[in-house]
Amino acid sequence: MSEGSTNSDFDLVQIVDKNDFDIQTKLDNLLIEFNEEKEKNVKLEEKNNFLEKQMNEMNGKMGELTIKFEHLTKNCKRACFVQIKNEWVEATEDCCANKCLEEINTENTKCVKGNGFVKLLDDENIKYINCEGKGRNKYARVYAESDFGKPEEDCTNYSFFYFEIKGKKEGEINGYNNWLSISLKNDNKDSISLVVEDGIIENEEDEVFRLDNFCWKDGDIFGCGVVYPPTEKMPEKLPYIFFTQNGKQIGKAVLLKENFDSYEPTVRTRCCSVEANFGNNLEAKPFCYDITKHFVIKEFYEDSDVD
Repeated sequence: MSEGSTNSDFDLVQIVDKNDFDIQTKLDNLLIEFNEEKEKNVKLEEKNNFLEKQMNEMNGKMGELTIKFEHLTKNCKRACFVQIKNEWVEATEDCCANKCLEEINTENTKCVKGNGFVKLLDDENIKYINCEGKGRNKYARVYAESDFGKPEEDCTNYSFFYFEIKGKKEGEINGYNNWLSISLKNDNKDSISLVVEDGIIENEEDEVFRLDNFCWKDGDIFGCGVVYPPTEKMPEKLPYIFFTQNGKQIGKAVLLKENFDSYEPTVRTRCCSVEANFGNNLEAKPFCYDITKHFVIKEFYEDSDVD
């Protein structure tokens, strides 16, 4: 009996020891898992803190950008283009007393006196016909039919009128150089002009502002625009005229202080043909200058800029 009891007790001890070992192993494993989870939580908390810090920095930057955007919106106002159907209708400074080429539909192809002058080919194209030796190349001014005018009704936006011309040099013959200007002329017949040949902008008082590093070549595109401020919100603001070359503004704008209710688009040329773009069909023939991105100009010519 005692020997059997001893064996049973031994087996029982072994079973207990094994169970204790299994329990300890499980406890050790649980402790390991706990520490691993604890470490994960620490890393997760660190990551959350990092992300929270980044979010705070992002919110700060967004706040700064919002302030800058509001500042830009306040100071960089966009002008709205006003489309007006237009065409060339009249040439002045006649070729001679016979006015051979004055009418747009004339069948004459040259001046009977041999003078160089323009022929209005159609609504947009002006052909300069050089003299034949016996005459001389004369200046010609050509006017468009429709004026650019100050909005008659109260307007909440800046109103923007614009046209472009492409100059084609017809050659300098007998000492007559290629000469071209693009202008807007008010009701008093005073012009604000870009005189291409001389590289100057001229205001209605004949004051001259010279363009730095200006040059032009055959086929260059020049633009002229007038911008009227909102009549409803900014009655104290004045309109201005600006010029472009090949899609970029050149020089400063000319601030208009009086007699600015209406302006007539015009060009003056000698030994240069002209192709106009009045914006009649912008889908088929867009301007070189991006009119959708014309922000109201803040820099104007002053007395100190006069050449």
